Amino acid sequence: MNKNIFFKLLILCIIALLLRSWHLDKPEGLWNDEYVAWYIASQNDFISFVSAFIKNCHMPVYYLFLKFWLFIFPDTDLNLRISSVVCSLCSIPVMYLAGKEAKDEKTGLLTAAFTVISSFLIYFAQEVRIYSLLFLFTSLSLLFWIKCYKNFTRKNLIYLLLSNFLIIFTHTIGIVFVTFNIFALLILKFREKAISKMQGLFISLPYLVVIFILSLILLKLSSSHTLSQFWATFNWSKVYYVFSDFLSPVQINIINTPKNLLQSLFHNSSLSIAFIIFSVIPTVLSLFLIFKALFEKNKAVKYYALSCLMFFAAVICAAIGGKIVLITKYCIEIYPFLILGIVLGLTTLKKPLMIILTSLLMVLNLSYIIISPNSAPKMTRDEGNYAPVALIQNAGLTKNDIIVLTYYDKHFFERYMDTKKYNIVEITKYSYPYFLFDSGIKNIIRDTELEYFDYFNENDTKFFAKSLKNNILDKMKPGEKIAFIFLNNVSFYSEKDIYNITQNIEEYKKTPFIFLVFSYLKNNLIKQAERNGLKLILYTDAGAWSLISFEKE
Repeated sequence: MNKNIFFKLLILCIIALLLRSWHLDKPEGLWNDEYVAWYIASQNDFISFVSAFIKNCHMPVYYLFLKFWLFIFPDTDLNLRISSVVCSLCSIPVMYLAGKEAKDEKTGLLTAAFTVISSFLIYFAQEVRIYSLLFLFTSLSLLFWIKCYKNFTRKNLIYLLLSNFLIIFTHTIGIVFVTFNIFALLILKFREKAISKMQGLFISLPYLVVIFILSLILLKLSSSHTLSQFWATFNWSKVYYVFSDFLSPVQINIINTPKNLLQSLFHNSSLSIAFIIFSVIPTVLSLFLIFKALFEKNKAVKYYALSCLMFFAAVICAAIGGKIVLITKYCIEIYPFLILGIVLGLTTLKKPLMIILTSLLMVLNLSYIIISPNSAPKMTRDEGNYAPVALIQNAGLTKNDIIVLTYYDKHFFERYMDTKKYNIVEITKYSYPYFLFDSGIKNIIRDTELEYFDYFNENDTKFFAKSLKNNILDKMKPGEKIAFIFLNNVSFYSEKDIYNITQNIEEYKKTPFIFLVFSYLKNNLIKQAERNGLKLILYTDAGAWSLISFEKE
């Protein structure tokens, strides 16, 4: 690498660092998924570590990386987020090398530049999750896949194998991507008569062994409720949102997505010009460039694209079957190729048009990042666990008062407060049947079950009202308070909303069950507190959380 290229790459890395460090210290604290990652990595002994990550849905490589990071650096939220920034920065020179290997140094620099301004990567560079590290591994896999195609040596193959195994042991569904990816390469090389059937079989053997073992694990997980994605349903608009998150600066499909694309296209019955400019135009233009690259006479690009398409189709099938939610981060394995595809498409154009389209994409991405209050670095973590802790600390509660935590149990907040100082009752996403319903249906269920339909339909609260009164409210003394903590993202339906949903069995089936449960719980906790003569004294919000406090007179 000459000094000029090195200097340009260094400038790109500095810009990337600035974009990823901007608003890095999130005041809301770690949210659930981040907390889980930290909790696993922070386990002191090997047995506890293994036990913790087995209960999670992802493989151990990221947690080992985070554990090593915590061994070196102090355990603060900011330092945890910096770990993702570092992984994100490391992927930039790798993407440069992938672009260079695919065509030339100019392509490499442009590929690195689009990696730098990716809003999706900026967002996850500020999150204590697997995705920045996973993008780095997938970028390495892309680089060595191209190298193997151009020069099928033992060294390149070993590096490809290593990067693919890192993907497999980082992301649970990474095995699906790697399977399509490696066999696309082998079929391509076999058709070009670069390898024999026996060589292909020998190369495939370690994959086949790992795939067989992990497939048994995936099959067990997919047939149980532990993998069931109970908080969102599939709709075809999500396909657009996956690509718009990847290819535009507008990040919509992080957790929950609008029910259909029209909700984004129209705001208050008016066409959303901003959405069209910053989401639709970059997405459509980028897809055009990717397709332009695919129509060039480059077998490697076509075969790699086919492996990505097969992986994406498999994720869609799993989403339709209710085993996964189609959100962008679960498809991150295809993202390095999408970035490279944009650049390869640009290089097929005549120079004036290439400069115009490159400038347009750069300006749209950077202007949105800098100007929009909803841009990737400015996006808050509304579900952050420090937000409800701040509400509790500001509510004037004493050790004799009662705090009812809903959805998450108390250990999720122990990073930010000493829960032993408070009298806490937990009604979590695992224990709610024991509080809401009688003994006839106390199964912990993670899907929309018809056996709960009558409870919602009739707003049957007899068992719950009696349990709350006898076990909590009657034990309170005059002057004591009870504070309910609600996560509004899962408890937003009113009684009227629930009634309307349960008037149509098909609508009930399509509604995420967990939203019905915790909306039902929120509505009835407030109602029963009022019916038992408690006085409302405080209703306050922070992020996605609410605290509602009552006092016994």
